[in-house]
Amino acid sequence: MLLKAKIRGFEPECVLSDSRYAGLKNLKTIRDCGQVRMTRLKSNRLINPDSAGDIPLSSADISETGTVVYLKGYSLIKVFGIIDKNGGIEYHATDDLYMDVLRRIRLSDFSQTIEEYHRGLK
Repeated sequence: MLLKAKIRGFEPECVLSDSRYAGLKNLKTIRDCGQVRMTRLKSNRLINPDSAGDIPLSSADISETGTVVYLKGYSLIKVFGIIDKNGGIEYHATDDLYMDVLRRIRLSDFSQTIEEYHRGLK
């Protein structure tokens, strides 16, 4: 779908997805289309925050303002650790290593609105 949109001239500001679509194949397809993306990652995804070896995302010190890490099998990404309403941590990741918190919040709000719309359709 993204490839067809690109052919038709659609250039989104950012491709948003949840963790179900954050597999390496999807991430690489979005990157190869030249698109910035923001997605959620599950806490067990392997990252290398300090060139000392791969660890699960949940074991790393991830800042709410964003931490740049290497995602195993992919490349450098910026991950934001957000405390959810239940006290757990959600991980939002982007290819945009310069994304600031305000842009992340704005894009997360868009993503939330889209999810609510799809939930309503079901």
